[in-house]
Amino acid sequence: MKVREFEARSVFSQHGLPVPKAVLAESAAGVRDAAESLAGVVVIKAQVLAGGRGKAGGVKLAKTPSEAALVAEEILQLTIAGEQVSSVLVVPAVDIVRELYLGIVVDRTSQSLLLVASSRGGVDIEEVAAEDSDAIYRIEIETSEGLPQWQARALAFELGLEGRQVAQFVAIASSLTETFIDVDAS
Repeated sequence: MKVREFEARSVFSQHGLPVPKAVLAESAAGVRDAAESLAGVVVIKAQVLAGGRGKAGGVKLAKTPSEAALVAEEILQLTIAGEQVSSVLVVPAVDIVRELYLGIVVDRTSQSLLLVASSRGGVDIEEVAAEDSDAIYRIEIETSEGLPQWQARALAFELGLEGRQVAQFVAIASSLTETFIDVDAS
C-alpha cells in the first residue's frame, strides 16, 4: 500500500500513535494560513508517493507565514519522481536532539513482517544498512501474536534508550505493529 504522509498520519492517529499537528494545503495562501495557525517556524513538505522529497527540494523550513507562502509556491511547482506536487503538509518545526528509525516491512523471502530499527535514524536508512548492517535491528513478527513486549524492551535498550524513553518506545513500536497488521488485514 502506498500512502502520502498526510494519509499515514491519519491512520497513525486513528490507531493511537502520537502524531504532531499538521495542516494539509494546496495553495500558497493555504500554507500562509496554516503557518499563522501553527504560530512558529514550520516545515513545508511535498505530498508525493516518493522517498527523497527533501533531497529533491520538497521539504523546507519557513520562519514566517509570508516565507512559508513563498516556499510553498516553489514546492508546488516541483515534480518529484515523476509526480507533480499538488499539495503540501505544513507542520511545526521541532528541535531534533536525536533521531531513530523505526518501520515495518514485509520480508518477501520469508513472507513475514519485520520490525526494523536503527539508532542512526534519518532518511537514508538504506545507506546505513549498506554501510553498517549491524546498525540495523530486525525483529520478525508473527501477525497472530504481534510484537512481544520483551522484544520491544530489548530493542529499546539496543537503541540506547533509557528510563521513560523505553516505555514510550515500547508503546510506539507495539502500536505501530498493531496498526500495520490491522491495515494489512483490511
